[in-house]
Amino acid sequence: MTYFRKNKIISMLSEIFQFIPADTHRTIEEILDSVTIIFDLEDSLKDVINDEKTDLLKENGRLKLNENLITHSNIIDKKIGIRINAINGNEFKSDLKLRNS
Repeated sequence: MTYFRKNKIISMLSEIFQFIPADTHRTIEEILDSVTIIFDLEDSLKDVINDEKTDLLKENGRLKLNENLITHSNIIDKKIGIRINAINGNEFKSDLKLRNS
């Protein structure tokens, strides 16, 4: 969003963030050029019908995220973020282990 102020164009938007599920199968190169990527290990990896499947979805998401970070070496030059699970949840510690892998 931009607006004019005393003959100056001022941008209200400094960055664009693209949240994607950590287990994404999209081509990372499709989105690297224009946005800051935030891989989502939280809500996007949840089975709302069957909670028992959620643990598997989250584990697969962490594996796929790790694979994406290794496979796409050009991602190192970009801003990325990782949305992790709540500190009081069961998945928090597993999410933090990604830092050491």
